[in-house]
Amino acid sequence: MISTLIFIMMDNSKHRIVFVSFFSNKKIRSLLKLKSWIIRNFIFKILDHPKFQYSDTAVWVSDFIEQFEKHPDFEYHILSVHSGMCQKRQNFYVNDIHYHFLKFDYNLVLDTLIAKFFRKQRDLYVRKSLNEMIEEIDPQLVVICGAENPFYSTVALEIRNKPIYLLLQTVLNNPQLSLYNIGDTYRIKMEELIFQKVHYFGTSVLKYYSLYKRINPDSICLPIKFPSHKPQIQKDICKEFDFLYYGQISKNKGIEDLIIAMSKVVAICPDAKLCIIGELLGDYGAHLNKIITDSICMSHITIIPRFSSLDDLHYMVQKAHCIVLPSITGFNSTIRESMLMNLPVIVYETEYIRNNINIEKECLLAANLNDIEDLSKKMIFAKENMAYMQVIASNGKEYAEREFNNDEIG
Repeated sequence: MISTLIFIMMDNSKHRIVFVSFFSNKKIRSLLKLKSWIIRNFIFKILDHPKFQYSDTAVWVSDFIEQFEKHPDFEYHILSVHSGMCQKRQNFYVNDIHYHFLKFDYNLVLDTLIAKFFRKQRDLYVRKSLNEMIEEIDPQLVVICGAENPFYSTVALEIRNKPIYLLLQTVLNNPQLSLYNIGDTYRIKMEELIFQKVHYFGTSVLKYYSLYKRINPDSICLPIKFPSHKPQIQKDICKEFDFLYYGQISKNKGIEDLIIAMSKVVAICPDAKLCIIGELLGDYGAHLNKIITDSICMSHITIIPRFSSLDDLHYMVQKAHCIVLPSITGFNSTIRESMLMNLPVIVYETEYIRNNINIEKECLLAANLNDIEDLSKKMIFAKENMAYMQVIASNGKEYAEREFNNDEIG
């Protein structure tokens, strides 16, 4: 990535670089003055709603920052919004990196009203505030990590007379995603406007490249791979589950297909157990709960809340024999992390996985895309052939350590 930044700025002298994202980790939370949300959690308890807690977000951003720390020849400024801040803005300097955080929320009632009726106004306020911070820093380059979240990414529409490098996390302007109602009209339109303006973009996904060039034919792609968090592998850990799912609770990530497939698995393997990490909230959570309660697998599924610490999450993940992540959106960070933990992973065969991963060796057990019946067959196969699944896990770990080398990315 460093060589890419040099190319954009056309020389290798020391420059100020702003990196705009939305992230959180344990170290950052220890430095921010954050609310305890006592009243909010009291209300949640009355409503039998899971307790609010801060948690690690967008771990790849933290991994990017680790790489930045190895390059003191650049002056890095990290800009982000954060939930629960007591002050409107907070700045600090750690390990040669400048951090600038912006307050994002207020209280339960006001935040609910804003999200429902004034989201565009909130996003406009945030993007103008972020742009004010950028103008104060006066960088030679602005890097924006992801365009799909307009509450921070639309700062690109405010920036004037500075080169912008946009890193693609996903692309909402994707006909495949529209089939699943992923991304509302507002988010899709804002992403399109950002693509139209930003000349330099970075991705290693051919599909994203094509979608971006369709909107901005004159743009230039400077390829980049996102860093991968390398979890600590636990030795001699007691396995409690046959299958485990972790990540976003949404239809496009495959959670619904997995639950339905689990009913088919239990019919053949009555001792099968599945763990889901994440809360089933809102209308979609109620929909998933109904699928579970109406099926034969209710007693075979354990649902536990998200972990605030990534290390605790990865410890829990390793209590499963096999990870199931049937996303239709590509190749997620949770898949990379699972491979690096030497765990066998069952996925849907997306275009990216077909063309990039399972070529020389079988590194992931891939079911036909959107085929719940085939997904269930792959899960049954995994449970009955654990020795072969360990071969897949070893292949996956070998591939991940070779292809997701953070030092090479830096």
